Amino acid sequence: MRSSGHSQSGFSLVEMMIAMAIGLIIILGAGQLFLMGLQNFRLVELLGNKQAALTYSAEMIIRDIRRSDNGFIDWDDSTDPHTLSLQFRSVSKADGCNAGEVVGRDYYVSDGEAISPSEGWALMMKQQCGSLIAKPEPLVTGFGPNGQGLKVIETDEENGIYKVTFCLIAEPGDEDCDSDSEGITFHAVNRVAALAK
Repeated sequence: MRSSGHSQSGFSLVEMMIAMAIGLIIILGAGQLFLMGLQNFRLVELLGNKQAALTYSAEMIIRDIRRSDNGFIDWDDSTDPHTLSLQFRSVSKADGCNAGEVVGRDYYVSDGEAISPSEGWALMMKQQCGSLIAKPEPLVTGFGPNGQGLKVIETDEENGIYKVTFCLIAEPGDEDCDSDSEGITFHAVNRVAALAK
């Protein structure tokens, strides 16, 4: 029997190099897509954290402005750090004080260095129940530095209307924020002053 004269041959060097180049391009493209997806995920997570910080801070401060005695709401921007001071009567132990006890709260943005370059400065709260003063505690992070992160302006003293502006750092590593362009403003009405009318 005769063997057919066909011999099997492998890939040539040129074919192997072309196949490797095409494979490398595909792998680089897939890697780039993965990195872009990871960066987008981190940005979405950062925005979600900032939204949660803003929601929590606004809820706490606006609730306290609404229930405070209008004569005991004070924004002091002459001190360092700038401080919002409030007083109200506790209605339950949910505030950490006994029912009927006078509660004093100070809100301010941490002074000094940021918590971390990606987190910004912390919104701090110091609470006083009667004569007992608690040490300051951070509530949330992500704010601009003292003087930018929190501002409170009384817009209508008779009706107890306050304008509360929060300024969050825009990008990780920012040292400040321009409150005119990046600030988020809420209006709060003090119930005691509004009902007195």
